[in-house]
Amino acid sequence: GAVREVTQAIAELGRRGLWQEAVHQLFVETRSPTGGCSAAPFNAALGACGRSAQWEVGAQLLGAMCFSRLMPDAISFGAAVIACEKGMQWGQALQVLLEAKRRLQRPWCPPRAEEKDPPQVLSQGVFGAALSACMRGQRWDQALQLLPDLGAAGLRLNVITLSVAMSGCERAEQWQQSLELLLSARRRQLEPDLVPLVVAVSALGRGQHWEAAVGMLSEMRWRAVEPNVVALNSAVTASSRAPGQRSPKALGGPWQWSLEAFLRGAAGWRLQSDIVTRNAALAACKSSGHWEAALELLTSCSRRGQVSAHSRPH
Repeated sequence: GAVREVTQAIAELGRRGLWQEAVHQLFVETRSPTGGCSAAPFNAALGACGRSAQWEVGAQLLGAMCFSRLMPDAISFGAAVIACEKGMQWGQALQVLLEAKRRLQRPWCPPRAEEKDPPQVLSQGVFGAALSACMRGQRWDQALQLLPDLGAAGLRLNVITLSVAMSGCERAEQWQQSLELLLSARRRQLEPDLVPLVVAVSALGRGQHWEAAVGMLSEMRWRAVEPNVVALNSAVTASSRAPGQRSPKALGGPWQWSLEAFLRGAAGWRLQSDIVTRNAALAACKSSGHWEAALELLTSCSRRGQVSAHSRPH
């Protein structure tokens, strides 16, 4: 019918990034925010605002629904949260979630089998958007408080949500929290893929646990998850910053592992080590006083054409 056509037209404008036209179309077609319309066109306009990070306009649309005969549903609140996430407004995203909790019928509760009309339940993507908004705002503590709500809504932590949470903690230098999330996911039988494991390597590096970072690389191979150059760089950087590099100058120390990792990069692990790997390995050799190893590395780089003026030891 007419409502469906209006909704489709607004949604198409949103897909094209024309959020202003989408909102204008909504109010032209409905004549007023309360004019005998269903929630669907409003949701389409909210989605258009979300795609373009227009969180303030999205909040106004949500308010127009709340003060009208139209009750916002889970899709409405979800679109508003996504708009806040794209606009990097973590506080507003949490406010929308609280409003959803207040207005929706048991938003955190999964439907019961005997219910004819299951409750409105927020989706995994909505929680993920709110989590991402908090992490982008460096509010890792607020983000972690959302995880229990995820379980209460009958949703399981997935690899994408895990990656967002771990990355946010790692960037905020909360490396212990990042690793705890990984351990918690494994206790729930969630098998992480490449991204969470790479974040774990980086987190261990921030914590100066270079041996554990190297061990995580080995575990990735054992789990048939091929390490990438980001994981290699994180482990090499961790080893280059390891304490006690100068004593003892024994085989098997961080400097030697850094050197071997670089030389192995394009061979056994089929990785193309890059300038970051090289510089970290050089730093490890330099800080340990192993100039012979540094020269060997530079010779290898020269053969690959990777040496620049900044690579020469001083």
